[in-house]
Amino acid sequence: MENSIKIEVAYATPELQKIVVVDVPGETSVFDGAKQSGIERFFPEIDYDTVDMGIFGKVVRKPKEQALKEG
Repeated sequence: MENSIKIEVAYATPELQKIVVVDVPGETSVFDGAKQSGIERFFPEIDYDTVDMGIFGKVVRKPKEQALKEG
């Protein structure tokens, strides 16, 4: 994938913790990166429209607008 970046999407419950690594196009939004990870396969209860999202533990207020960056 040209101009792609590697991201890690993490989610955890008391019973299961998972990190999914995925390549996405540069400047993909936090929201789209989470969806592209497919992490809902492990956690079917995830509702991407309502779940809190963050980067390195800091909440992202507008995940559909916040672009991901390398590193």
